[in-house]
Amino acid sequence: MASRVLDLETSVGPTRVHLSGHGPLVMVLHGGPGFDHRYLRKPLSRLETRRTLAFFDQIGSGNGPASEPGPTTAEAIFTQVRELAGMVSDGNPVGVCAHSWGALVAVGSGVKFAEGLYITPMPLTLETYTTCRERLFSRIPADIAARFASLAATGESDRLVSLMLPYYLGPDSTATVPGLSIRMDTFQGVMDSLGNFDFRGAVGDDIPVDILLAEHDFTTRDLVPELTDAARSVAWMPGVGHFPFAECAQHFDRVLADSFP
Repeated sequence: MASRVLDLETSVGPTRVHLSGHGPLVMVLHGGPGFDHRYLRKPLSRLETRRTLAFFDQIGSGNGPASEPGPTTAEAIFTQVRELAGMVSDGNPVGVCAHSWGALVAVGSGVKFAEGLYITPMPLTLETYTTCRERLFSRIPADIAARFASLAATGESDRLVSLMLPYYLGPDSTATVPGLSIRMDTFQGVMDSLGNFDFRGAVGDDIPVDILLAEHDFTTRDLVPELTDAARSVAWMPGVGHFPFAECAQHFDRVLADSFP
C-alpha cells in the first residue's frame, strides 16, 4: 500500500501523521486516554485497499507531542485533532475510525466527519463513564485491583496492560493486543481535565457514523443512547469485549466492510 509520513505543526505541538492506503481519507483515533496508535495498525490494515488511513499519536501518547506546561488535557487533544483534520483533508470530506476514548475525542473535537465507525465507544458523560468503570472493576479480584493501583502509581505500562487486559475481553477470549501500552500520567491528566463532563449535546441528531458494540464490553447500548439513536447503524458482536478487532478479526472485518464500502 502507498504510504507516506507528514510532520505537521499544530498550535498544541508537532504531530507525525502516517498515511497509508488508497481512497478517501479516514482519521484513526486511538483509545485511552494514554494509548498510542500502534495497536490499531494491523486490525485496520484491510481497510487500506479502499481508504487512506491517517494514524497518529494524541498529545502525551506514544510519539505524540508533549503537553507543556503541565499535564495533558482533553481540550489540547480536541484541538490537535481539529487542526489535523483541516491540514490532512485539503478541504475534502474526511472520515473517522475511533476506538473507545477515541469516539469521545471525535465528538469533542467538533469535526464534521463524512463517515465513520465508533468501536466500543466511551460514554459521553461522567455519570455513564463511572458506571462503565464500576462494571470493569466488578470483574477484577481484589488482589489484582490492588496490584493495578500499585503499578498505576509507578506508571509501569507493560505490566499494567498484561495485568488488566483479560478483564477487558470476552470470558473465553485468549486474544492479545500487540502494540497496546498506556501512559498513566496522560490518562490521569486528561480525565482530571474533563471534570464533570457531558458531551451529549455535541453529537447532533443524525451522524453518518456506525456504532460497534460488543456482548462483553462494559459499554452497553443504554449508556450511549445519544450515539446509538443518532448513528447510521449499530452493529453488535457476540462473545467479545472491549477489543473486538483482536478477539474476532473475521467478524470485525465484515463490520469494517459495511461501514467503509
